[in-house]
Parts: sequence; C-alpha cells; structure tokens
Amino acid sequence: MPTHPALILLTLLLLVCLSAACQPLPTQSPPEPAEVVATASPSPEPTVTPTPTPRPRPSLSATMDTGEPSVLELVPLGLGASWVYSVTLNYPGDEENAPLHWTGTVTETITDVQRVLNAWTYRSETTGQPTLESPPHEAAQIYVSLGGRLYQLSESLDPLEMIEAGGQGFEGERVVTWPLAVGQTWTDPNLAADEGPPYYWLVEAAEDVRTAAGAFTGCYRIVFRGETDDATSWFCPGVGLTRYRYRNPEAGQNESWELLAWRPGAPTPNE
Repeated sequence: MPTHPALILLTLLLLVCLSAACQPLPTQSPPEPAEVVATASPSPEPTVTPTPTPRPRPSLSATMDTGEPSVLELVPLGLGASWVYSVTLNYPGDEENAPLHWTGTVTETITDVQRVLNAWTYRSETTGQPTLESPPHEAAQIYVSLGGRLYQLSESLDPLEMIEAGGQGFEGERVVTWPLAVGQTWTDPNLAADEGPPYYWLVEAAEDVRTAAGAFTGCYRIVFRGETDDATSWFCPGVGLTRYRYRNPEAGQNESWELLAWRPGAPTPNE
C-alpha cells in the first residue's frame, strides 16, 4: 500500500510527543527546615519580701494616756503589792485622842485597782497599827495615779471629783510627783495663801538608802515644811517609800517608818 508523506511526518511527531510525556517528572526536594535559634528566657526578678518592723512592746512602767511619765515608775502600785514597815508612833494625846506610844510592824497592801477616766485608783489597806482619828492613819485609803502625780485620799473623799479637776484643789493630798530632780518644789496653794510660812515640798537630795529590806540606789529625799511640823520621805524608784520621819516639836509628836520587806503586785495595764 503506498504511504503518504504527510502521514509519515504526523506519525513521527506523535511518537516524539508520546516519548516526552512518558519522561518522569523531576522530584522536588523538601525544603530545608529553618534553623531554630533558642532564645533564653529572662530570669524572673527575685521577689523581695519586706521584713516587718517589730512593734515596740509597752513597758510595764510606760507612760499613761496623758503622755507624761507615770509615777508608777517610782511607786510600783499594783494589785497585791505590799510593803512591810517597822513603825514607831509617839503622840501625847489631846481632847479627842488618848496618848499613843507604840512600836510594831505595819503592812500596807493594794487590794483593788480601778480605771477611772484617764487615771488609775488603788485601794490600800493597812494592818498592824493602831488607828487614829485622822489621816494618814486610816486603815483604808485610795491612791490615785494621774500622769506624773500620785495622790493619797481618805475614803471620805471622792476620787472622781479629783480626777475630773485634774488634781486642782487637791494639792495637799499629793504624795509625790515624777520625774524628780534635786531642788524641785511644789506646794498647796490653799495652805500657802494662809498667813504664816507656806506649806511646800522640796526634793532635797538624791542618795542611796539602806534598810532591813536591802540597799537601794538613786533614791530621793523629799522634805515637807509646814508651819509647826515637818516630814522627810525617802522614795526609791521601783520600790516606793523606804523611810519616813515626821515631827511636830510644839505638839510633841513624832513618827518613824522604815521598810522591812516589799512585794511587787500585778502590773497596771498600759491603755
């Protein structure tokens, strides 16, 4: 059978195309993984816990509400506190009292403590001594601690009235003040207004005291001067009254008190 030239050319082209189509496609390599650079995380800042500031502990003899030094630093009044004294009393007697000449032991004990407004009151009971008609020989008395002052009242006086007045009008009942300094004085304006020498108290000296109860340092000798009488008291910080002398030459009266033993009481709360 004769072959047409165009047919032959078409057949060759078809073979070439089929050959190219059968060639395998080139294989693409997977992309290289990106390099991972590790980044260090910043270290957390250390947490600083502040150290709490300790609260100051109140002193047993801390200041009272007024902010003044408490007289309890000098005379440690507290429930159950007691002082034992060797006492000698000499009174010739008068129209109301029989003569009294007595020597013995006297014990003073704090039996009750009360908060009254901005002050503290302490009921004191004294046992062992003969009772006279007038203070300071009453069996029961009331001490009032008002800031830096200590007052001694008979039970017939109202401590509330004295506290509300801030002690004004009751200067004659003041036992002692605190702090003390040699040369310091105080007086009773009511008595000082009368004719004659004024009534006053004077811190005469600072000295050591020795009694049967022990040796005490840093004590204060306080003298009282009246028109016809005088008295000398020795107060020692943290103990209170350690020695007392009273005399009235015109009336022939005299007393002496000396500390034999003492016992502190429960501390007064500091509010």
